[in-house]
Amino acid sequence: MSLPVVARQRQLLLVITGGLALIVTMFAWALGSPPASGPDERFHYGFIWCPDDNVSDTCLGVRDEGSGELRVRYAVPDYGCFIGQPERPAKCSDGTDSSETVIVRGAYPAGYYSFASRFVSGDAEASVLRIRLVNSVLASTMIAATVLLASGRLRRALIVATVLFLGPLHLSLLSSTHHQSWTISALATGWALILVVVDPSAGRRRWYSLGLWLVGLAIASSSRWEGGPYFVYSSLIAVAPLATSRFGRMRKGRVAVLVAAAVLLLSQIPNWPFSIRRWVSGVNTTPLNSDGPDVFTWLTSWLLHFPTVIFEIFGGGGMSTDDIPIPSLGPTLGPLFLGGVCAFALTVAGRVQIGTAVVQLAVILLSILYFTNIELDLLTLPGRYVTPLLSALIGLIVYQSRAERQFTDHAFLRRAMVVSLVVFHAVALHSYVERFVVGSRPSLVRLELTTESWWWDRVPVGPNQVILIGSSFFAVFVFALSRLLDESPR
Repeated sequence: MSLPVVARQRQLLLVITGGLALIVTMFAWALGSPPASGPDERFHYGFIWCPDDNVSDTCLGVRDEGSGELRVRYAVPDYGCFIGQPERPAKCSDGTDSSETVIVRGAYPAGYYSFASRFVSGDAEASVLRIRLVNSVLASTMIAATVLLASGRLRRALIVATVLFLGPLHLSLLSSTHHQSWTISALATGWALILVVVDPSAGRRRWYSLGLWLVGLAIASSSRWEGGPYFVYSSLIAVAPLATSRFGRMRKGRVAVLVAAAVLLLSQIPNWPFSIRRWVSGVNTTPLNSDGPDVFTWLTSWLLHFPTVIFEIFGGGGMSTDDIPIPSLGPTLGPLFLGGVCAFALTVAGRVQIGTAVVQLAVILLSILYFTNIELDLLTLPGRYVTPLLSALIGLIVYQSRAERQFTDHAFLRRAMVVSLVVFHAVALHSYVERFVVGSRPSLVRLELTTESWWWDRVPVGPNQVILIGSSFFAVFVFALSRLLDESPR
């Protein structure tokens, strides 16, 4: 049964409001840190400023180091003076006008870097801002469009997953020049889009969703080698239960065709390190690295990493070259609300819901296994390598729930979650900006500036305004989605 015209218009207005508010929020995060402050950002600038081996106005020099390594110099100020020294503000640069790094062609897909290089000009800081803004708009548009295309129970599950998924870690990466921005944008929406595609009652929305799903597949595959497989696997996990007679209205034949097409797609793309074959060979402690750890150390690392991944979404780890000292409010309340959402959804648990969650957890655990074998950094492996998978995990637990009332159906609990997340976001953004303006001194007070404190000299706002604008518009985003929950039928 279709909704009245007035109701549809009201929902459209809420989605547009939320999407625009999210763009402003992300751009505040983009302004909240200087160039080269993100994780491995200086390294990735080499790929962006020098997408090929030709010397240009922005790629100042390329020298072959052998074994596929290239040493490149690119026209970006070297802000590395604060890296590893959290007490130093970011504006400690000595004014050098170029940076140098070693890159390895083929280490990452070339698609993202080739696209980002189109926004590079002779003005390095303006180039960084342009790329950050483009990534922010792309992520916000993907999320808003997916919320608009979804309906009913799926939309409600997507909204809950999105609000919890967009913690400080993901907001900082989505609004950065980091290639993982595209991976997160795609994984945040792909599982929901594919469910709209296979819904016979969705009408024309199915075709719009298919187009957006293909965009997600393209950007995920163009960002990181594991991005494409992550995207396809999470989509397959979402639609696989529809083949059963007890869940969904999709014919088994259509699911079989979809699964076969996905498997064929994966088999035709060469050298994907996250192919099933590579995963199977990786379930060992030494095949990917001859210096692999002993079995006990490896298993301990594997088991310890999984629960910490959830806390990293709401904490300061992986947001910068150094950890951001965010007060413990977020790492405490975020997982608490996430646990509450999952607990309510699992009060009437079915085999499909439990089976889907188990498969997703296995994918996350195998991913941790894979990266610990490659990195050999067993106790400090960045959670951002696997956190993009959490959107589908949270969303499908809620979507497949048989419980009559969910966490967000209780007005008091929903208000408590919304208000807490809005307050925590403001605290996190303040801590993020403060670290770069005055160094890591968590104080939650107005930031006092000098001429040497702020790196965006040509932007007509200062750090205090950035914090105020970002916090206010994030509140608008969350409240718009909360209002949309009331407008979406169960």
